[in-house]
Amino acid sequence: LGAVASVILVGRFLIRPLFKVISRTKLRETFTALALLIVFGAAALMREVGLSPALGAFLAGVVLADSEYRHQIEADIEPFKGLLLGLFFITVGANIHFDIIRDNPLSIAGWVAGIIIGKGLLVYALGRWCKLRPPESLLFAVSLAQGGEFAFVLIAQAGAILTPEVGQALTASVALTMALAPLLINLAITHGLSRFDCQTDEVRAPDIVEDAHRVNPVLVIGIGRFGQTLIRFLTASNIPSTVLDIDSEQIEIMAKFGIRSYFGDGANLDLLRAAGIENAKALVIAIDEPETTLRIVEEVKKNFPNLPIYARAYDRVHAYKLIHLGVTEIAIETSGSALALGGEVLHRLGVPAVRVFRKSQIFKRNNDRSIRELAKQYNQVDRDTFIQASRQLSESLEALLKSDPDELQQADKSGWESSPSV
Repeated sequence: LGAVASVILVGRFLIRPLFKVISRTKLRETFTALALLIVFGAAALMREVGLSPALGAFLAGVVLADSEYRHQIEADIEPFKGLLLGLFFITVGANIHFDIIRDNPLSIAGWVAGIIIGKGLLVYALGRWCKLRPPESLLFAVSLAQGGEFAFVLIAQAGAILTPEVGQALTASVALTMALAPLLINLAITHGLSRFDCQTDEVRAPDIVEDAHRVNPVLVIGIGRFGQTLIRFLTASNIPSTVLDIDSEQIEIMAKFGIRSYFGDGANLDLLRAAGIENAKALVIAIDEPETTLRIVEEVKKNFPNLPIYARAYDRVHAYKLIHLGVTEIAIETSGSALALGGEVLHRLGVPAVRVFRKSQIFKRNNDRSIRELAKQYNQVDRDTFIQASRQLSESLEALLKSDPDELQQADKSGWESSPSV
């Protein structure tokens, strides 16, 4: 317990400041060396106290994954990943006693079937609970139905309560489920997911950004529904932009409508440099994947701290996280359209156009302000306090919008006078 606690405490209170110091040197080799030193150090510590080195490596991985530098660490140790995984599975294979499988085929088959069926049904149920469609849930289930690598660590640690024969049988069963996983996935795709496109025929290399030398003032990542409208607005305002997207089919479709974009992963820092991010005046992240957006913001803020970033937010919680990372401005993807449609409803019900516009401007301005105020408290106060603060801001805004026309006009006087007429 002391060894496990020391790994976690050192990771939280010593490793993070150390990574911060090393990141300022911008020496990637030192970054990689420290990450590997932590892993091997934790493994050696677990071995010294009589536990499995794999458990130490697992704990070190948890510590590193909880660091704000996790994405950089992941990129730096990528070359080691294949080699170490290969060694791990070679070791697992070497420890399998095939005579156990030969002497107890029905017992092993029962374990294999139990793991795959039990875990597959559980994962499928989780997929449906998270509102995945049945084909997606099926692919989700068969992809994760096999036993995991950590099962070998648990089996090794359970030597005190498992006989050697049972431990060897479990190891063989888990290994067999992992060997069967590709076959199950292929079977599900070819026979169960005929209408579900889950793979592409070829991997496309990133495009060469031809106009990067022109230093377009805006770099846009994402050309989906949100990005299309934004790019059209910038173009109509005579503001050129360089557009990146990872969906090659979407790029080809948009090209037919006159919107030129380039294929490439917006999370790749080298590609962003090639696209001219070092000279851009603004970066717009218009993708619909919250985690990818956060990862891009982290990388860009670390390497280009003075670049203004404008990001699409999935919801208010995502907006809070983006604000914490220092995004210049956020737009929650559904708020603008919902507000516009609500204004049309008010106008249809007889509310004058001027009053509708004024209410919309007041609501937007105060809602944006409340998001920034709540972002300061997000994860800083307990849940009940946060909910109470959110309710107070909502009630204050409702009271303002319900006020009489004169008070409403006074509240929006500056915004109304500077806004275009309707």
